[in-house]
Amino acid sequence: MKKVTLAQFQYESRSVPLSAAYLVSGLQRERIDYSLKIYPKCRFKITTKDLYSFLSDSADILAVGCLSHMLPYLIVALKKVKEQFPKKTIILGGIGPTEAAEGIMRKFDFVDFIIKGCAIESLPLLIKKVINNDQDVSDVKRLVYRERGAVKANAYDGFYSEQTVTTVPAYQYITQSNTFDKFDMMTSFGCLYRCTYCYLTPLAKRKVAYRPLEDVAQEIELIRSIKKNERFFLRLTDEAFILNRDRVIAFCRMLKKLKLRLSWNCYGRVDRMDEELIKTLARHGCTGLYYGIESGSDRVLKEAKKGFCIGDAQKILLLSKKYFKYVTASFIYLYPFETVNDFCQTFAMKKYFESKGIKTQLHTITPVKNSEIYRKYKDTLRLYDKAPSTHHGSLKSLPEDCLALVRQDPDIFYFYYTYYFNELEPILSTYRRFKAFYNKRIRKAAEAKSRNAS
Repeated sequence: MKKVTLAQFQYESRSVPLSAAYLVSGLQRERIDYSLKIYPKCRFKITTKDLYSFLSDSADILAVGCLSHMLPYLIVALKKVKEQFPKKTIILGGIGPTEAAEGIMRKFDFVDFIIKGCAIESLPLLIKKVINNDQDVSDVKRLVYRERGAVKANAYDGFYSEQTVTTVPAYQYITQSNTFDKFDMMTSFGCLYRCTYCYLTPLAKRKVAYRPLEDVAQEIELIRSIKKNERFFLRLTDEAFILNRDRVIAFCRMLKKLKLRLSWNCYGRVDRMDEELIKTLARHGCTGLYYGIESGSDRVLKEAKKGFCIGDAQKILLLSKKYFKYVTASFIYLYPFETVNDFCQTFAMKKYFESKGIKTQLHTITPVKNSEIYRKYKDTLRLYDKAPSTHHGSLKSLPEDCLALVRQDPDIFYFYYTYYFNELEPILSTYRRFKAFYNKRIRKAAEAKSRNAS
């Protein structure tokens, strides 16, 4: 049996888990004997029993990474794993455990280590120390651990390490990666912006590290070889891609030089886009732009520190739609400082964009530990099942043992909480009325279309 099991979660059925490809690259580089397990169904239908079965069949060292909504499920399952296999070393990582690392270590003694942020460099080093029974882990970057009963945390130098920037994800070592048709890619790490609701602001410390474009080209060529020249879709998931105009143009020239018939999309920034840049992206295979507009209210945009007004957003998105078939505008509501009037402006802008053929999304705000909004409004957080969530199912759908954890430790499982403020229920009521009105119109239009067809 392998010495190490790396367990990761697949959040989308048609794409390779990017975190797994990065971590595997680090383990391969250090010649760590490992097996990789990917849990395939981790949206809203997960059970702790299935998760326990998945995790219990593992090596003596079990390293698991997860997003925040998976954390209560993972804690329940790992407790049972440790009870059944007390000698197993459990290492946690990923965005979920990162912001609550010290709290998790104090509360749950069956977790042995947590690596904050990027683990490409830290995980292989920690594994070697565990295998060699070397208890001095003070040189493992971003590690949280116990020493003589006290929780200690090594220096945190940001979510991404220098080695991350020069690592090419090892898709070739992920079983059946050739069957996927979507590949996520990071051409840079971090973000320079100050958005008050975002997880990247505190994690990345407003820094950006750009990958060498030669490495990006190598990654694309690797994917092309895995796919055996079949068509695939590339999603650039880095927030900072569009920040450096010269680099964006260099990236497009690189694609042309590689002679790739490649479709891809990326994030757009209202304050960085103009017609020339939009046309350049469209000419080089980009088929869609995703914009985080976040509100239709200038007052909310100012509070969120977005750096633009809604008039700017209208102009740039309509310009983008001129050149792209797929343009998406994402909005957030239930900010703890939002009013009904603010929400009405957001909903009106959402419908306006839809009338122009622009796809829209409307998400409830998610508490993000150490974000500016979280620090300011933390005391207003409540378990409130009437507010829908994009990222997890309703509280009623949580297994009882998971819900008990969420209730007991809001500092750890804050992701499941809702900012409660005076206008919360009026906004939700307004949203339900708007939704019912438009659903009725859609039904009537569909019925009329059906009658005319017959």
